[in-house]
Amino acid sequence: MSLMADTEDEKIKAQIKSIKKIVENYLSMEEFDVTKGDFECIIKIGGELPLGYSAGFRAGSFVESPWLMKVSDNRNVEILSRPSHKLTFSTSSQFNAF
Repeated sequence: MSLMADTEDEKIKAQIKSIKKIVENYLSMEEFDVTKGDFECIIKIGGELPLGYSAGFRAGSFVESPWLMKVSDNRNVEILSRPSHKLTFSTSSQFNAF
């Protein structure tokens, strides 16, 4: 994520602290790195996303992360030699709260 802002500004420092606290509440965060670019500050967040399987219920309704990697049955009949499952990046039920 990048912000068009000066990292030396006290309001921006407070916003970055707030962003970090929010991310800590929702993600299994391993890294939170803020670097200064020419005209913006760049925030890199590293961590883990949950992996869920969807078989008839909404995958992600039981996770705290706003996103997850979802494995589901591949019902795409347009492909002749289709794989039995597919992997998608999806939002969870916590996305709106995040």
